[in-house]
This record gives sequence, structure tokens and C-alpha cells, in this order.
Amino acid sequence: MNQIECEYFNNGECRSCGLINQNYQQGLESKFLQLKQLFNQQAIENIVPSPILNGYRHKAKMVVSGSLDHPVIGIPSEAQGAQSTNILHCPIHAPLINQILQDLPALLKKFKISPYDVKKRKGELKFIILSQAFKTNEVMLQFTLRSKESLERLIKINADLIKKYPHIKVITASIQPIHKAIIQGDEELILSDNQAISSQLGNTFLTIGPQTFFQINPSVAELLYTRVAQELLHLEVKQLIDLYCGAGAFSLFAASVGIESKGLEISSNAIELANQAVKINGLKNCQYMIADCDKLDLSQIAPHGPDKMAIIVNPPRRGLSPYLTERIIQQRPPILIYSSCNPATLARDLQILREHYKIIKMIPFDMFPYTQHLEVLCIMSIG
Repeated sequence: MNQIECEYFNNGECRSCGLINQNYQQGLESKFLQLKQLFNQQAIENIVPSPILNGYRHKAKMVVSGSLDHPVIGIPSEAQGAQSTNILHCPIHAPLINQILQDLPALLKKFKISPYDVKKRKGELKFIILSQAFKTNEVMLQFTLRSKESLERLIKINADLIKKYPHIKVITASIQPIHKAIIQGDEELILSDNQAISSQLGNTFLTIGPQTFFQINPSVAELLYTRVAQELLHLEVKQLIDLYCGAGAFSLFAASVGIESKGLEISSNAIELANQAVKINGLKNCQYMIADCDKLDLSQIAPHGPDKMAIIVNPPRRGLSPYLTERIIQQRPPILIYSSCNPATLARDLQILREHYKIIKMIPFDMFPYTQHLEVLCIMSIG
């Protein structure tokens, strides 16, 4: 497989995909070598490649800058004082995301939605997030605003967009008045009739809302979730506790093969939608609860005997909190599965966990083709 042609990379305007000028297989080999060095002599399976390369990314987080006459939607320039860069047809974004992005600058100008000026601390629109569901192609469009001043004009933009793109099902305005690079504010206003989009991975439907975490590469995510369900069956696990569950994918896939599953997540909106997904998928053996996983008392959520239980953790890039790590060690689940988008913090956490757990398998997934990043699945049993 050859590399993707990217004008932004070739022009030096974007360096997010540092491996995009390499043959894809060469990039995988480079990432695998770095992973081997990080985990010393640990046996690691070959990287599971991405079935889709062009347009694999189903979520775009874009900075809005420029002026009212010339809005810029893309990324800040790495050169100090330089103009930000429009990224309106990124080759790794899903095509529908790019189509919508290309229409937005003219609409922002038409309805006088001023970009936020970081230096002057003036303007309204700070960020745009576009999420496209897999197979259904439903789209969620999120605007991050400094205030509610432009809300009525933004609603008019939405009417134009939905008329042209009926796949847009959810539109929100997140109010973020703080002068910091925080993508979403505490107040999220739903401006559409629908509150969530539905994504299909295999035979499982995920319900995704404005505050739901989901993997940005659904073609690889489906392989990851399927692999975990298969491993749980092989290990004869009866109950799964899914921490930092997001949309609930790990637990929904496990429940679909007969494993009683329970998911925990701090976002109340994500939990509400995950429980909706349980009903949509016709499952009776899966439930979700609001919990701060960083501060969780695991002894309160495991009704079955410890010999039948597995815990899966999929924490943010910062990795596990020291508190949760200690709680896992105290609870001693016989199977511990760690899915990480940051191998460095996984390696750090394994230094402690390996005193109590034996690594059975380590499987990397190329969730982020053409970048240095990987999703790494680590399956452990009590030592």
C-alpha cells in the first residue's frame, strides 16, 4: 500500500501525520520497532493494520480563526505569528466531513459569525467538531462559542446545512467563555431535534452524543472490540466491568456474546445514551452507571465471584490514576485488560501492575494511520 498524497504536508502547513510520506507498511514497521523498544523484550503481536486509509478518520476537531471576511477553519500555524492554515479537504478525514467543512467558511461570513481572535480576545466562534457515524453516515456538528451572542444567527446556518446535508442529525452550541484552548464548555445547547447519532460496528449499534468518547477510526475499532470479546470468551469470563466506557463499545460487544457487562463513565450524557444503546441492541445483560473511574471503589460493583470477573480499562492519554491502580490491585480481578492510546503511559502503569499481573498478550492496532500513535491492547492474568 502506498502513501497518501497530502498537499498540506507537502507544503509544510500540517505535520500531524508524520509518516504520511512513507509507504504504509514501512510506517507500520517503524511504529512496531518503537513499540518493541518501549516494552523491552515483551512479546508483541504484529500491528493490526487499518482496513481503511483514505478517509479513515470519522472525527475532526478544527480551530476557527481569521476574520469575519476571511474565516479560517483548520489548525494554528506552528510558526509564531503566522496565519492559521485552512484544512478543508484533509485526506484522512471521511469525505462527508470534508464536504461540510468546505461549505462552512461562506456560511460563517454570510451569517456574520465572527471567529474568535485569541490575541484580541474578541469574536465568537472558537472551534468546530464534526463527527460522522460509521455505516449510517449520520453527522454531529458541534460549535464552540465564547458566548450566546451569535446563537440566533448560528441557528440559521444550521437550517441551511441540514437542507443541503440531510445526514446532519445533531447540531450543538457549546458555550466556553474562558480564554483557554478548551474545546468544549460546561454548557452544551442542543439546536437540533435529535440528541445523538447512531454508528454501526459489525452488528452492534453505538449511540453517540456531544460528550461521548468514541474511537475516531471505526474500521479498526470494530476489530479491537471484536478481538476483546473473543478473548473474553476464550478466557471463560462471566462478567466484565468496563471502566471509562464512553459509548460502551467494549461492554456492548461483550454482552452480545453472552457476557454480563457493566460500564462506568463520568459523563451523564454518555451513560444515558449507552443505556439507550442497550435497548437498541436488544440486550438484557448490560447496564451503565455514572462514576468517576479515577476515584472508583471497585468492591461495590462486582457482584459475581472474583474468579469469573474481568476488568477492562480504556483511560485517557494520561493513563490510570494511582488511586484506581491501587484499587485494581486490591480487588484482584483474575483478568485485567488495558486498552491504551498512549503506549508511554501504558508502559508506566505496567511497571506497577506487572508486580501482580502476568501479561498474556499485547496487540497493537493501527487506530491512527500515518501518525506515530497506536492503540495497544494488553491482556493480563493475575500472577
